[in-house]
Amino acid sequence: LKGYYINTADILLLLNVMLFALAKVVTLSGLIEESELNSWVCVPYSLNLYLERPWTLFSYAFYHVSLSHLFWNMLFLFFTGRIFFNLFNIKQFWGVLIGGAAFLVLGYFLPASVGNTMLLGASAGIISVFAFIATVTPSYGVYIFTLRVKVLYLLGAIILFDLFDFSANSGGKIAHLGGIIAGIMVGVMAKYQL
Repeated sequence: LKGYYINTADILLLLNVMLFALAKVVTLSGLIEESELNSWVCVPYSLNLYLERPWTLFSYAFYHVSLSHLFWNMLFLFFTGRIFFNLFNIKQFWGVLIGGAAFLVLGYFLPASVGNTMLLGASAGIISVFAFIATVTPSYGVYIFTLRVKVLYLLGAIILFDLFDFSANSGGKIAHLGGIIAGIMVGVMAKYQL
């Protein structure tokens, strides 16, 4: 495509798609059970289990079980990545992604809210990047069909949606809110050069 450039978000998108395909080949061929793969790559509900598998704080973001989960996360990553790299640089991108993952520890302080679930998917990191954009450039507008909406309002809508629908996938919602907090914190530091 003329004028199209590949950025780090695009590379992460391709990596997620390839890992999804690999996971499906491995599980559908019977080499490993999906539940066993989940236990090795998803953030577990128990702090003791997490301490046995600390890599899961990184690996969970590259693992999606369903095609629809992968599709929506990668679509959001594609558009968020385009906005981000039009405004900022690679150093800020990595800092926000790592910050979003680090806040997943919040789930361990509220164990009753996550139950016996596992955390997987890239949404916390992607939302963290989006929160960074909304913090540093709150009036930046994106078009939803023909309507121009400020990213700050879109972030507010994401927060409200997660809070109103908190009982469904509460572990994921905690990760989203953790990613938002991390994105805002890194955004404030970047904006005011702290």
